[in-house]
Amino acid sequence: MKYKVKYQKDKKIKTLILNESEYLKANFPENVISIKKSIDLTNLFKSKKTISKKVLLNILNELNLMLDANILFDEAFDILINSNTDKNTKEFLQKLKYSFSNHLNLKQSLKEFRVDSFVISLFEIIQTSGEPKRHIKTLYEILKEEDEVKKQIKKVFAYPLILVSSFLFALIGIFNFVVPKFENIFLQNDMKLSLATKSLFFVKNIFENYLFLILSLTAIGIFFIYLLYSKSEKIKIIVHMILFEKLFLISKIYRYRLMYRFFNIVNSLLQGRYEFHETIIKSKTLINNKYFLDKITRIDSSLKSGKSIYHSFKKSDIFDELVLNIIRTAEISNSLEKTSYEIRTIYKKRFNEKVDIFSILIEPIFFILIMLLIVWIIMAIFVPLWSIGDILKI
Repeated sequence: MKYKVKYQKDKKIKTLILNESEYLKANFPENVISIKKSIDLTNLFKSKKTISKKVLLNILNELNLMLDANILFDEAFDILINSNTDKNTKEFLQKLKYSFSNHLNLKQSLKEFRVDSFVISLFEIIQTSGEPKRHIKTLYEILKEEDEVKKQIKKVFAYPLILVSSFLFALIGIFNFVVPKFENIFLQNDMKLSLATKSLFFVKNIFENYLFLILSLTAIGIFFIYLLYSKSEKIKIIVHMILFEKLFLISKIYRYRLMYRFFNIVNSLLQGRYEFHETIIKSKTLINNKYFLDKITRIDSSLKSGKSIYHSFKKSDIFDELVLNIIRTAEISNSLEKTSYEIRTIYKKRFNEKVDIFSILIEPIFFILIMLLIVWIIMAIFVPLWSIGDILKI
C-alpha cells in the first residue's frame, strides 16, 4: 500500500508518495493538506509470498536455540537474516525484525506474506510481552506438535484414500465399459431385473448424462456456501459451533486441540508473571473459532464483573467437571500457573487418545464402504449372469 501526501511548500501544492514503512514512521513534510491511499496497480495481480510451516519451524528452532544460548534478540535475527539465502524468507525476517524493533503492527507489516494467522497473533503477544525467549519456545513447540499431528493424520488417511481412489477409477471403468454391455444383454433377454441391478443402471445413466451438471452444481453450491460463510458472522458462528460440538469424534479431536492450544498459551503467559485475567485477554487473540471465542469472551466479561474464575469458567458451559474442579482448587490455593499446565496436559492426552481412536476406526470404515460397493456390483451384475447361465443349461 502506498500513500499520496499533498502538502504546501513555497506557496505551491506538491505531492509526495510514501510507502507503508515510511507512512507508519510518520515521515510527513510540513504543511500537510491531505493524505490519501494510493492504488498500486502493480500489486493488483501480485500474489502473496508464502512462508511455509516448514520454513517457520526452521526459523523458530534456530531462533529458540540462539536465545537459549543467551544471544540477544536483535542479534539472533541478524544471524538468521544473513544465513538465509531464500529471498522471501530473508525479506520476511527483515520485516519481522523491523516491526519488533519499532513496535509496528505486525499484521500490517507482514500482510504481503501468506502466514498462518495464529503465528502472527502469537508473534504479537511476543512483541508486547517483553519475554521473547519464553514465547518463541512456546510458539516453536506448538507449531512442531501441529506439524506432527498433521503428519499423523496424513498417515492415518493415506492407505484408505489410496484404496478409495483406486476403487473410484475402477468404478469409472466399470460404468463406461462394462455396465453398458451387460445392460444390453439383460435388455435383450427381457430379464426381470433385481433392485440392485436397477439401481446400478440408474447410477450409470446419471453418471453418463448428468455428471458434469452435478459437478457444476456442487462447485457452485460450495462457492455459494463459502461466500455466505465469509460474509456472515452468524453463519460462521453456526459452522464453528457444529465443528466444535456436533460432529462425532471429529468435534472432540478439534475441541481438545483448541483447548490444549489455549491452555498452553495461558500457562506460558502465567509463567511470564501476567495476571490471570490479562492472560485470558491476550489468549483470545489466538482463537480462530468464533464459537469458542464467544465462550472465552463471556469468561472475560464475567471476570471483569467480579465473578470468580471457577464461576466464570463454569458459566461458559464448555468445560467438564474434572477441569472445573481443578480450576476451583487452583483458585483457592492460588496455584493457577501449576494447574494451567495440568489442564494443558489433560487436553493434550485427550486429544492424542481421540486421534488414536480415529486412526483405529478409519481403516475399517473405509474397508466396509468398499466392501458394500463391491457386494452391490456383484449383486447387480453377477447374480443376473448366473441366472442367464441356468437358463442356457435348461
